[in-house]
Amino acid sequence: LGGRMYGRGFKTFRFRANNVELGSAELRQTVWTQSEDRGLDVFAFGDAGQVWGDNRSPTDPAILANQEFDSRNWRASVGGGFQYRYSRAFGGRIEIVHSHERNLIYLSITRGF
Repeated sequence: LGGRMYGRGFKTFRFRANNVELGSAELRQTVWTQSEDRGLDVFAFGDAGQVWGDNRSPTDPAILANQEFDSRNWRASVGGGFQYRYSRAFGGRIEIVHSHERNLIYLSITRGF
């Protein structure tokens, strides 16, 4: 759990275990259109998830405390940003994310859907 694709707002693989539950919601609105495929979108999102059932160490207290699915172990982040769609196959995004651990900015080249 963590990284730009799976739990934005946390370092990549910040939370690891044998099981994961992850949810993500994103609302997107086009604010400028140059053509049918080309334009600028603004978006807001929220991610939440947790990991459990880690078999890496039988003695590490941090790992042992995370063996069961527990409502106290949810990790969440919120954020928003802009996406420029050049075509259906090509776009660029800037995402600003906040979690209880840190604030992050992601820049990426993605599909422009």
